[in-house]
Amino acid sequence: MCHTFASIGPDRVRLGRNDERGIKMIVSARGINVAWMAMSLTILTPAMVRAEADTTGRVIVEIAEEAAPATTASLPSATPVPLVEPETPSSKRGRERYGNFRIGHDLGRAAAMRPLIARHAAAHGLPPSLAEAVVRIESRYNPGARNGPNMGLTQINHRTARSLGYSGAPAGLLDPETNLRFGMKYLGEAYRLAGGDTCGTILRYQAGLRAERMTRAAQAYCGKVKVLQASAD
Repeated sequence: MCHTFASIGPDRVRLGRNDERGIKMIVSARGINVAWMAMSLTILTPAMVRAEADTTGRVIVEIAEEAAPATTASLPSATPVPLVEPETPSSKRGRERYGNFRIGHDLGRAAAMRPLIARHAAAHGLPPSLAEAVVRIESRYNPGARNGPNMGLTQINHRTARSLGYSGAPAGLLDPETNLRFGMKYLGEAYRLAGGDTCGTILRYQAGLRAERMTRAAQAYCGKVKVLQASAD
């Protein structure tokens, strides 16, 4: 807090400032009304004024100003942050926008995997667009994709594959043919149990074949699948 002091003479009023310690200014004020002086000083400066007379007839005036409020001019200006990273076109990689999400993929790899996906989808009674949407979301057509125990194009795990008849090592699920054989078998079973309903299929594919109660994660996944299916039509 900074302080302002004032001295009142017969010809002038002089104002000054002091540091945070404050100051008491003794002013000769014979015949001057203390209350009138305090009121006058409040008009001269926006401050808290205290004035009192001592035993000698002098007036002690103390004025303490409040610290000025912070202004927005002293604050650093906010830098706008882009919501989406700018993209550059590429001849080798595709990154397409569907609704409010993007799924990048390698165009050449997608072209190579598409016939395999369609063949294994047909073997298990699946719509090709549904099968391809799942592969695209799960692995972006990358047969070497890994996420914890989940592997390959369909991100099936070793335990699930074994329950469907697979007898090889986990690494064997990185082979596109092998992965699609068991991944599409599992997706086909989910599709059958869901009665052909897309979201019911995705729920069972994601949460287990016995799952019946829709989850937020499955709803979001299903929304992406439907958008991708619509774009394939």
